[in-house]
Amino acid sequence: MPGPLLKPAARELLVAFTAGFSLLCGSLAAFVERNDYPYLRAEVGLAVAAILVLSAVMAAVYRGQPQWVRSFLEGLLGALIVDLNSLSILPVGLTFIAVGALTWWRKMSLIGPMAMIGSIILVTTVAGIGGNPPWMKTAVTSRGLVEAAPAQPAILHLILDEHLGLEGLPEDDPMARQVRAELRSFYRTRGFAVAGGAYSQHLHTVNAFPHILNFGRQLGKEVSKSGVKVGEAQYLRALADKGYDLTVIQSEFADLCSGNPVRSCTTYESWSLRPALEAQLTTRDRARLIAAKFLVVSDLTLKGTKYWNRLAKKAPAGEWAPSPIQLRHAGRSSTIAALVTFDGLGQRLIRARPGEAYIAHLLAPHYPYVVRADCSYLPADQWIGRKSKVPLEQRRRAYFDQLRCVTRKIDTALSALARSPAGANAVVIIHGDHGSRLSNSDPSERNLGQFGDRDLIAGFSTLFAVRAPGIEPSYSRDRARVAELLRDFTAKNFRSAPVDRSIGPDRVYLDDRRWKPTRQVALPAQWPKP
Repeated sequence: MPGPLLKPAARELLVAFTAGFSLLCGSLAAFVERNDYPYLRAEVGLAVAAILVLSAVMAAVYRGQPQWVRSFLEGLLGALIVDLNSLSILPVGLTFIAVGALTWWRKMSLIGPMAMIGSIILVTTVAGIGGNPPWMKTAVTSRGLVEAAPAQPAILHLILDEHLGLEGLPEDDPMARQVRAELRSFYRTRGFAVAGGAYSQHLHTVNAFPHILNFGRQLGKEVSKSGVKVGEAQYLRALADKGYDLTVIQSEFADLCSGNPVRSCTTYESWSLRPALEAQLTTRDRARLIAAKFLVVSDLTLKGTKYWNRLAKKAPAGEWAPSPIQLRHAGRSSTIAALVTFDGLGQRLIRARPGEAYIAHLLAPHYPYVVRADCSYLPADQWIGRKSKVPLEQRRRAYFDQLRCVTRKIDTALSALARSPAGANAVVIIHGDHGSRLSNSDPSERNLGQFGDRDLIAGFSTLFAVRAPGIEPSYSRDRARVAELLRDFTAKNFRSAPVDRSIGPDRVYLDDRRWKPTRQVALPAQWPKP
């Protein structure tokens, strides 16, 4: 009678390898699927190869170990897979305890069933069973008007995340002065009235965005570090009351569509890998982005990296792995999604008609800074975040380049609007939600006494520019609240340049650790300089 094809040791090694490889690859496949990304790409192949090597190493470590080590490794593998496919930490801990305790108590192994489950998950995921929605989706609702009011001019309203105001550009920085001159020339030659001293009263989008769109009267309905649901916004209600047909383009981070009279709502997923296909990135850079995003999904990876580096810092070699913050920054690609969405906006604007209002909130020039001034993409290892461990001057240079790229995108959108049926009399509103926030210390409650005037200006100074029939190009250095400027411009039915009519000191809000506004402080008295 013929013997088994594999010896027990080899069979055990194969089963352990299959369990790790199939479960990790199944999770990777689900991750790629959620990101609306194609499987048959070289960078995905590199990620699979890395999992293959890791699974082989772990299988070799697993074989021949005592029962308590095997139980620990099986519990860890089960917890990792749940962690990669769950948003809650509770089932992760329960899985680790249940698998580890059961296998140790019964002196058994669950590696075989894990291999079978992993194989089923991998095959069904790759086969597309279940499916996932695309990274950008449009919903047409019945809440808005079916026909736009032709008597009203079209409106293009761009809300650009982290766009610093012109008077917020540092006077003592030669490149900042050059960027200010470029922006003043850009907006003047295109017929805009610019409020150079405009400022937001909030540091974070979750508060600044709803505050501005509610004319400074209220904040969002659902606010957290994960994003904001604005709820009914006074600005959108005012547009609907004037007879406008509303189209919103937004990221998933800030929801303006829910609860508002919007006819068409396009939401793009800022974290998605799919837009990276539009960027000029190398296979190595794409693989690096996939790996970083995949690792960040796991709380176990982030916590393990954190504690590993705490131990490593005591050794002469220093950190042995990226910190959790470095991992998160390496996995950020929201700027790519915003720039790709910006390009698509131009295609919509070519068809703009009188009575239509396009309101777009785009996460640009928000970090990471991934492009040069001409909008060509930097290698991924040169991407910089606003809190990257590089000098402030280097972060500013990267931000200025991305700001110039965004200005090019604005120009393209304006050109598309000019070619539309509504182009001759269209109203254009462009502003930020807050400043660049490029500083040595964020102006927040926990940093009281640590931040200075420059930090306040970088945090709250933001762009505000409008163009409409009958408005002469102009530039003002006066301080003005963006929320009040938008309120005044809307009340005037967009027929004359807005002014801030509010009474009282120019004050901004400081947030606590949960981004909840807790106190107000005054802006620097000598800003902008007379």
